[in-house]
Amino acid sequence: DDGYPAFSIHVDTDDPDAVFAQAAAAGATIVREISDSPYGTRGFVARDPEGLYWSFG
Repeated sequence: DDGYPAFSIHVDTDDPDAVFAQAAAAGATIVREISDSPYGTRGFVARDPEGLYWSFG
């Protein structure tokens, strides 16, 4: 067990910075800060109260 769930949910968004700001303001547990990937995408990962990981980008 490496501490990560067996699966996660990914949500595509046209404005990941706005979604990040909204999630952070709502008190979401941010697992990975918003950043640019080497693949040309931008996104972040948050964990919900049940422990499920959500990636947005």
